[in-house]
Formats: sequence, C-alpha cells, structure tokens
Amino acid sequence: MIDVPPSQFPDPSQPEPSRAEVITALFASTVVQNAQMALMSLGKMPHPETGQRFHDPDSARMFYDQLDMLDVKTRGNRNEKEETLLRQSIGAVRKAYTEVVGPLPEPDPVTSETPAPAPEATTPPPPAPAPSPVAPQAPAAQPESRKRYTKTY
Repeated sequence: MIDVPPSQFPDPSQPEPSRAEVITALFASTVVQNAQMALMSLGKMPHPETGQRFHDPDSARMFYDQLDMLDVKTRGNRNEKEETLLRQSIGAVRKAYTEVVGPLPEPDPVTSETPAPAPEATTPPPPAPAPSPVAPQAPAAQPESRKRYTKTY
C-alpha cells in the first residue's frame, strides 16, 4: 500500500482551482521535472528510488533543450513566478552541465515567429536557348500500352 500524505487529497471545503491556476501548476511541474531529470542525468542528484547517481550527458542535454524550448514558446505568456522559476531552472541546469560536461553553446536568438521573406532576385533569369538546326531524328518507338491487365465479368 502506498502512503499518501493527507495534504494531497482535495479538500471539499476549498473551491475548485481556476483553469489559469491549473495551467500554472502544470507549467511549474513540467519545468521542475525537466530540471530534476537533467540534474539526475548529470549525477548532481541521486535517483529517487535507487539512491544511485548516473552520468548521461546526452539525456541532460535533451532536458536542457526542452527547458529552452519552453522558454522560447512561452515567452510573453508567463507570469512573474513562472518567469523566475524557468530562469532559475535553466541557470541551474546550464551551470551543472558546464561543470560536468563543458560549456553549452549559446542558443540561437529567436526574434520572431514568422519566417523571413525570401530575398528578391536581382538578376533576370537567363534566356531560353535557341533551337539548333539539327537533322530530324527517327520517330521514337510507340510507348507500350499501359493497360496490361484486363478484368472481365
């Protein structure tokens, strides 16, 4: 049987959380989970069940990249607490990764969601080549009929 502290059960006297509160909690949970997994993959935290430390820099990089993606995709939509949590988490993972593996490359700045317009052509396309006077060739063989199978009823 699993022991669950009573504080994890909903209190019927409390009102239901709003949609914004649920989204904020899910965002915070995602950020914390990715940061903890990255730190575990770097050997900075023990595994919660086994207590052992392991070293997997590729997984740590993946979790860091996910935090960076959350930063880019939620920019302008975070409240102050979410912003602080995300900044601190990214900083902690970046510091730990640098200590264990080496420096992370700086992320490419994302300036806008819309793609840049294609550069306009400055030179006109070359003219089509003129037909050359060549002796006529023999007509090409008639293509084989595409209908190979017939179905009769």
